[in-house]
Amino acid sequence: MFVTFSAIAIINNINNVDSIRSIADKLTNGKAKSIDYDRIQSFFSEKLYKNGILETNDKNIKKKKSHIHWEMNIIPENILYIICTPLLFLFKKNTAILILIFCIITIGWTILKTQTFNMFRSAETNYIIFIIGMVTLILFHEFGHCTALQYFGKRSKGIGFGFYFFSPILFADVNPSWTLSTNKRMVVDMGGFYFQLIITTIYLLIYNLTDEQTLLNISILSFFLFMFNMNPLINTDMYWFIADYLKYSNLNSEAMEELVSALKKDRPSKLNKFLLSFGLIKILFVSVVFVLITFFMFSTSLTIIQGKYIATLQTLIKDIITILGFFFFIKEIIEIFIRRIK
Repeated sequence: MFVTFSAIAIINNINNVDSIRSIADKLTNGKAKSIDYDRIQSFFSEKLYKNGILETNDKNIKKKKSHIHWEMNIIPENILYIICTPLLFLFKKNTAILILIFCIITIGWTILKTQTFNMFRSAETNYIIFIIGMVTLILFHEFGHCTALQYFGKRSKGIGFGFYFFSPILFADVNPSWTLSTNKRMVVDMGGFYFQLIITTIYLLIYNLTDEQTLLNISILSFFLFMFNMNPLINTDMYWFIADYLKYSNLNSEAMEELVSALKKDRPSKLNKFLLSFGLIKILFVSVVFVLITFFMFSTSLTIIQGKYIATLQTLIKDIITILGFFFFIKEIIEIFIRRIK
């Protein structure tokens, strides 16, 4: 990745006082003679504002669309700051090490005692406890990202809800992490895993004291959520961790660009093998997911046509989420195609 002198000069002059015009005047009078006001304004608009790196009140400037659809803010910045402040001590080095050791011992002991993976019993689930426990687990995961960010002196813009293709999700707005060092961003990336581990351990402790099966069921589901988040082929925590570790600002985009370069007649003599491999595996993964969603939709449609469809709450939720996933997937493909044409 190469950063031009002009970009560095502009960024170094950004503060909460000077306008774009003032920055332009400073730079054109200094060493950056090649920069004019129009280029600086374009840099702010196209690179900083649209990507959410800087904020603006200009409604004519629209941020680039994320892969999260129908997003809404459910916990605003000021409330989130109050929630995260008493949790900051959890990121002190010695405290974190002790907590991780305790969590690993507790989980290991519970597995040995109960053979956890054979102990999931949905029939014994208290659904009130289950809903409260799962919501707390997922929220606490997001608090982990926000608390890590706050520990390094930045503030999350809030926690939101939306749909990531076929899955309803909660997400934390941690865009200010882009101003942190690579190592600190990696801690923010892993903050969700860390807090999820803590709350899962608490559930297991209570389970061992009370034999409440629901808490064990939630803990097992937490493990599967953890595994889902370890998939770097979608924009999960592990994706961002790998991207930050390898110093790619947009791993997906750079991998696709490398693939396009490899297909050109005048392709570069040296290509990035990691980006090529990641891009190919990503395309394969997305294709398999698309085929599966299409198959489920076709099967459901056929069942409805044959009059064999049984409308239970579970099947309705599953089918609605599948339809939404298919809709969002097609929408993404069309938008990517339009952007490529432009």
